[in-house]
Amino acid sequence: PLPGLDWRRRLEHLRALIVPLREVVVAYSGGVDSSLVLRAAHDVLGARAHGVIGRSDSYAARELALALEQAAAFGAHVEVVTTGELADAKFRANALDRCYHCKSELYRRLDEVAGRTGASAVLDGTITEDLADWRPGRQAAAERKVRSPLAELGFTKADVRAAAAHYGLASRDKPASPCLASRIPYGTEISRDNLGMV
Repeated sequence: PLPGLDWRRRLEHLRALIVPLREVVVAYSGGVDSSLVLRAAHDVLGARAHGVIGRSDSYAARELALALEQAAAFGAHVEVVTTGELADAKFRANALDRCYHCKSELYRRLDEVAGRTGASAVLDGTITEDLADWRPGRQAAAERKVRSPLAELGFTKADVRAAAAHYGLASRDKPASPCLASRIPYGTEISRDNLGMV
């Protein structure tokens, strides 16, 4: 989308896309993509941009701490919700659609926050390159009508990193850090113990 634009123009479009939403929930992980969405939303909506991060056994405690520290540095409030994907036998079975079950639980919790706050949309940090990957969690996002403004506006990873550097985000050079469950081979049951080993 919007071919030929540099990251500065895409960032302008991102801010313009968010303004009319008036109040949003951002699925925030602390990675550079969702961090940019939260930072831009906070920039234009202030306290009406609600960051929400899922705390679970498949998300490293250090990553959670770094994510909260980064959001606090630019003044965004982030709510931590506990997700219970380990209670789901389909998630534990670790089939090829594992991410669908995890994201379904996360987006269910984010919908609850949106309902409580009156947010008109839930936003995530999906970018253009993500659309070409095997990502069963995208189906869960579609079912919950989660919007992906970076992908809608054609942001590449290079665009995101440049915009994140512009904002001075701590995550601007952070490498991808997939969830702990992604390190366990498909078909190997996921447990609290093997997540702890990862």
